Amino acid sequence: MQELLGKITASLVESDKVVPENLIDKINANIKPPAKVTADDVHIRAMYIVSDQVNSYGGRFPVDEHERLAEFLVDSPVLIGHRKDSLPIARNFHAETLHRDGANWIKVYFYWLKNAEHGENLRKNIDAGIYKECSISFVFNLPECSICGSDIRQCRHRPFEKYKTDSGETVQAHFNYRQIAKVLETSLVYRGSVSDTLITDQLFFGCENNAEEKVSSGRPQFKPFQRLWDINRLDKGSNYIVLPAYESLRLIVSRSNNKTLIAASDGQGVESKTLNKYIHTLKFPEGDYSVDCRLVGYCGKERRTVGAIRSYLNGEESSVRRLEIKIADLIAVDGEDAAVLSGIERRRKLEKLFADTPELLIPAKEAQGEKLAQIVGKCITRYGVEIFECNSSGRYLLTSKKYLPAIITGRSKAGDGYRYSMECHINNELKMPVETVYSTGKIDPGDTAELETYAVNCPNEKISLSQPRIVDVSGCHGQPDNISLLLDDNSSVDERPVYTLCEKSNGVKIMVIQNGSDLSAYRLFRFDVDLLEGGSWFFADRIENYKQADDKRAGGGAISEVICRDDSMRLHLDGFLTGHYMIRPVLKDGIRRYVFYKIKTNEIANPQNKKSGR
Repeated sequence: MQELLGKITASLVESDKVVPENLIDKINANIKPPAKVTADDVHIRAMYIVSDQVNSYGGRFPVDEHERLAEFLVDSPVLIGHRKDSLPIARNFHAETLHRDGANWIKVYFYWLKNAEHGENLRKNIDAGIYKECSISFVFNLPECSICGSDIRQCRHRPFEKYKTDSGETVQAHFNYRQIAKVLETSLVYRGSVSDTLITDQLFFGCENNAEEKVSSGRPQFKPFQRLWDINRLDKGSNYIVLPAYESLRLIVSRSNNKTLIAASDGQGVESKTLNKYIHTLKFPEGDYSVDCRLVGYCGKERRTVGAIRSYLNGEESSVRRLEIKIADLIAVDGEDAAVLSGIERRRKLEKLFADTPELLIPAKEAQGEKLAQIVGKCITRYGVEIFECNSSGRYLLTSKKYLPAIITGRSKAGDGYRYSMECHINNELKMPVETVYSTGKIDPGDTAELETYAVNCPNEKISLSQPRIVDVSGCHGQPDNISLLLDDNSSVDERPVYTLCEKSNGVKIMVIQNGSDLSAYRLFRFDVDLLEGGSWFFADRIENYKQADDKRAGGGAISEVICRDDSMRLHLDGFLTGHYMIRPVLKDGIRRYVFYKIKTNEIANPQNKKSGR
């Protein structure tokens, strides 16, 4: 069957920015111009070109096609009105996938020369909103029907028409662009077929600022925490300063020569219009200093996740509605590195420096070692507490759950999500490989993820995690905390059995029970957690030789008690499911199957007396 030509249009907006060096590097690496370009040579814009929403033609780019399309966009030309009789006015050099306004998008970056003929006029027309639309021209082979999966040219369904499915549900038909062969070009045109598309100057988060505003490489950087899960690891003979810990971005705010500079925790400059606008509303004292800050995002009074904060700073869809910055510690003052000072000395200097604006400081409480647990109980948030040793430079982050940071070193597509390889920092030097972790969320290599696990140990020089899951991106971008105290922490070695509730790509739930080297897996039919908690029973079939592979982890936890009798198991579960549950065999239509249900309190003593009700 012949190839099909597709054309999808989008819109252009927003103004010029300082060109980041990493994008210049991508131009030279991906386009390989005969003479390498510099930031002084080019203008750059980025357009949100296609999404996974149905467009005005009735077509849709499924999210699993986005990576392939993004690859094809690189090195494609930018034309005017799809006219092939004139030379390109610009060239696409980089594309990436992201989530914005409730949809999955492809963002493509293009550039043109400042000194080219009409180059400055092109910039002015885009920035003034004269050229507002853009379009992609591409070749694909299969318009896949969203209802029956056939070629929509050969089935009975038509885009935008409504049909009843076998389940009785009424749905509107569209087609998916499949077997995309190539991208021919992108163009500036008159009207877009995909709503909410745009060209943006928000090119990145966490870039370096220009040379004038870059944080000096000579300034002290953020000192990572030692992660803790057990407060008893701390010396009861010492004194401490305790601060509430927030889900937040760690930032360095520096004052020098009457300028306020912002950097990420690794010392690299941060560029964000939203952040800059907020920072300049604050009244920082005059002087020469750097402070360790927490950027917190709120929706009403509720603190939001680090990922939501980063989306907000990038101008993307986010639950964050306002920002608040809080200062936790002193990094440097008057050219003196505060890392050599004790915790109490740093706090006293910090309080003196911000005597006129104490509301900017995170409130702190001092505690003697024997009363530390009591003070921690008063200060702890859902994330944890920060603890500084009064008489030394020791800094600890005690998390309320078993969280640890890991740097993403690799990402591969797996089912509906990704499988990540990662590393952790030990003693600020040694990087230890961690087993791969599956997640439906997308995190770029080089970024830092926050993991939750039930146990951690280090056999054969490799970190082993029990039931790990990625909960968020980490607030300590580029400078992850030291986890050495977790590796030799006896409290982190959890020998209890664990369970995992997995979800396959078709929505089927799998209950996996791991008891030492023994693994049992059950396929649950028409499973619903709310119905389970309400007393419903669910049929299940046992799966032999089950491997989780790329199944999504929907929940899990530890098993406090397992009682096995014949082929039945009574389980006391903690975590995602909490309480006593039963898995036992039944006969249905002469076939041996299983039922899974929650045991009521008055039935725990004799669970075998209950009869199947489903």
